[in-house]
Amino acid sequence: MKKLLSMLMSAVICASIITGCDINPVFQPDNKETRKLIAFDTVIDITLYDVEDEDVFNVLEYWIDRYENRFSTTIETSEVSLLNNNNGTFQQVSAETFNLINRAVNANEITDGAFDIAVYPIVKAWGFTTGEYKIPENEELRRLLMFTGSRKIQFNPDNLSVRLLTGMQIDLGGIAKGYIASKLYEKAKEKGVKSGLISLGGNVQAIGSKPDGNPWYVGIQHPDYENDYIGVLSITDEAAITSGGYQRFFERDGKRYHHIIDPSTGAPSESDILSATVITKDGTMGDALSTAFYVMGSEKAKEFLANNPQFKAVILTKDYKVLVSEELKDKFELGERFFLSDLYYI
Repeated sequence: MKKLLSMLMSAVICASIITGCDINPVFQPDNKETRKLIAFDTVIDITLYDVEDEDVFNVLEYWIDRYENRFSTTIETSEVSLLNNNNGTFQQVSAETFNLINRAVNANEITDGAFDIAVYPIVKAWGFTTGEYKIPENEELRRLLMFTGSRKIQFNPDNLSVRLLTGMQIDLGGIAKGYIASKLYEKAKEKGVKSGLISLGGNVQAIGSKPDGNPWYVGIQHPDYENDYIGVLSITDEAAITSGGYQRFFERDGKRYHHIIDPSTGAPSESDILSATVITKDGTMGDALSTAFYVMGSEKAKEFLANNPQFKAVILTKDYKVLVSEELKDKFELGERFFLSDLYYI
């Protein structure tokens, strides 16, 4: 269900690229090491600076592979796939999978159902898992909606087992990338890395600051212009996670249908939001919230942010208002396609 600051461009733009070359001639990043991987049907870019332990990339790749083999819906032997095909009985899983599903259910509760990992059968019905797109009949959607609602998931903490009701299936894609980026951040820190960036699709995790001490600059892609930006964020040791319906969609009879499903209707969300970016140290919940905001709309998103100040956001509405958390006033620069009159602090 996600997300996204531009997958192929890693959604991460250094300040020297955004504002012109040689902005800081003292900072010459020749101590940079990078890896590009494919996992979870997503391009993963890892950039680290001043690497002291050369084993760090092998460690990160090991954990990426491990997470994919636990959380993927496309690997038949993954824990999630086995759970999805367990015919309504309890399935024992690892502590990590157990806890992540628990966090997803918590995200469902605090967003009043706007984030729901149990919409997977509906996502499949629209063809977003295979690329063979179709518009499901209303009767089919009504039937599938009976199996949504991740609060129906049952847990047995005694043996770390999970039960989905018969007909239910889950997809952790809307929360797992934020979780994985956070874990890779921790693994890199354990290996002594002080500066770097990890990008999983629309999930950007900053490790420390840039080697010159300045914050990292992250461009939030404009949903209507591939090479332009809503604005640029300054982040240090934080995640910036974006959801938008502009990355994965199809068109029928002149109407666009995107992949972010509203769990209350079974159809692509029709809220007033074009793009929602969450900035937080809790990448797991930030991942879920970026989707939830997109579904719930700007008014409910603003209400949630007011009650949960540990999360900050940049939201673009369909009438091109840019809503920015007050705490980001000195950490956000508006893109060139917007005027100051388009900017609203929330």
